[in-house]
Amino acid sequence: MVLGFSDMINHQNMFCNYLQARQHHEPLFTLHAYYPLNNPVENNVWGCELGRSTFYKTYHKIIRGKKFQRLPHETVINNGKSTKVPVHDYLEGEYLLRTQTSEDISFMSDKVDAVITDPPYYDNVMYSELADFYYVWLRLGLKDEYPWFKAEYTRNKREIIKNDVQNKDEQFFLKGIQRVFAESNSVLNDTGLMVFTFHHKETKAWASMLSPILDAGFYINAVYPINSEFGSSAHIINKKSISYDTIIVCRKRLDEPPEVSWNNLKVQIYGETKAMIERLLKTRPHLGEWDVKIIAMGKGLELYSKHYPKVLFKDSYLEPEDATFSMDELVDQIIDEVKESELPSGLDEVSKIYMAHLLEVKYIDYDSINKIIRTKNFDIKLLENEKVIEKSKRNEFAVLGPMKRAALVKDKLNLHEDLLYIDKIHYLIHHYHRSKPIVQHLSKWKDETLSMTLELYHAKTGDEDAKNIIDLLDKTMEIQKAPTLDSFGEGGKQ
Repeated sequence: MVLGFSDMINHQNMFCNYLQARQHHEPLFTLHAYYPLNNPVENNVWGCELGRSTFYKTYHKIIRGKKFQRLPHETVINNGKSTKVPVHDYLEGEYLLRTQTSEDISFMSDKVDAVITDPPYYDNVMYSELADFYYVWLRLGLKDEYPWFKAEYTRNKREIIKNDVQNKDEQFFLKGIQRVFAESNSVLNDTGLMVFTFHHKETKAWASMLSPILDAGFYINAVYPINSEFGSSAHIINKKSISYDTIIVCRKRLDEPPEVSWNNLKVQIYGETKAMIERLLKTRPHLGEWDVKIIAMGKGLELYSKHYPKVLFKDSYLEPEDATFSMDELVDQIIDEVKESELPSGLDEVSKIYMAHLLEVKYIDYDSINKIIRTKNFDIKLLENEKVIEKSKRNEFAVLGPMKRAALVKDKLNLHEDLLYIDKIHYLIHHYHRSKPIVQHLSKWKDETLSMTLELYHAKTGDEDAKNIIDLLDKTMEIQKAPTLDSFGEGGKQ
């Protein structure tokens, strides 16, 4: 009954939003945060015929769960028929559950083959603060029976996170994680694995995670991406966010690592990471830019960790934090090269930036746009003057599309100024969308670069206007290639 109630309250509170498209409400923790709403929706708490996750429904879900626990099975489908296969044979074994910090697991007398964990993500998710939502309700019914429910809240001084409000800085996080990893090393067999997931897009967070791994006597053996968010998740939709977790597999360092210069290692990282990014973009085109970057970063950190601390740099050795930021720049460079290699060779620089980096986003922050243009020998002002981007908030720019750029292009045409390729594309889309004639412009502007760029524009955005303009452009080019009357001799014969 208590478990059913705990499950229900995520859906029955004043943080729930109504999702019009699906005609039901969304629970509080659709986002990993407390998100106050102007117009919350209330459900029928105890239940009726309709309604999502009411007490009636969660109670019966718990009953189904208990039945499965007593008679667990896998559903196997053969020739369209499903069969429930008992799995009792796979559940034999021993377990020990301890509610304490993992900084001390000295109570374990035997060595283990694997340590599998999901450590806190630096400053990304405040676990105890979110858990308090359930805890304060559960505590009302359980505080007199269980000592773990005596405290008013779940948060405690030892929780390993970076949280300025709780006066926990980066050093607190680093030292805590390092103690946990070192303790894991002490109970792990020499051939065993420590496996954990990490999910963060800030380079600083990755640097803070790498140091404790290495200082605890591990190196990264392999890195694997796995999807962690639905495509429609509020965390990632229309954002440059991460939809993939990175599974990091570590081994104990048993031998002295081979010494290598950073220049030589950087060449190896560049080659392997570039090949990986090219493969990812071909085999998983749905991956966002941040997904590609983080997966590639993991590969670079893997190669670096196998030589740590013997990575020569100038008169000393390259430290993990410096290595992480160097790899961040290297991966950015590779991503830019791969993206721009897909573009037509005749594109101007502004159109390259738009097509490679801005086309699929609505907003971009100052640091991101600055990284993109720092090797292009021009500043952000040029992009603003061309109305490719427009300041929207502090340190953030809105990316402008055809409807907002059409007036600028019209002014350029009136002044007989040269047009960018993205000018031409936006002008054509704007005019076509408003049913204005574009054939004259197509005839004047047509070339292979425009055609290829329009194809890419449609492929990335799915814009139907762009697709119809491509068809018109193809027809225009076919007409001009067709033989005219002058190409035939007297009597109409060639």
